[in-house]
Amino acid sequence: MWYSLTSTPRELCGVKNPDTTWSFLSEDNNMRLSFISADKAVGQHGFRAVWTEVSTNTDCENQFLCSKNKYCIDESLRCNNIDNCGPDDSSDEENCKFY
Repeated sequence: MWYSLTSTPRELCGVKNPDTTWSFLSEDNNMRLSFISADKAVGQHGFRAVWTEVSTNTDCENQFLCSKNKYCIDESLRCNNIDNCGPDDSSDEENCKFY
């Protein structure tokens, strides 16, 4: 994974506990991910990725301010059953009414 177009790639290998969340914040408006699996991985689970555009600007006009991480995210991402505020911050999923 590359955090920016000029960065050295970071390699993520192996098996991770499914209860653990990894979070990565790009250095600019680009992030590149390359997924490679081995032939012996047939029948295994692969991975799930959630991408969320965030702003670290404290003025979240017309956006939602995540309570713990202080990211601004698009208001449409609230109450979508996905934690878009980042690790250990599920404030975008709090006080939601699902019918």
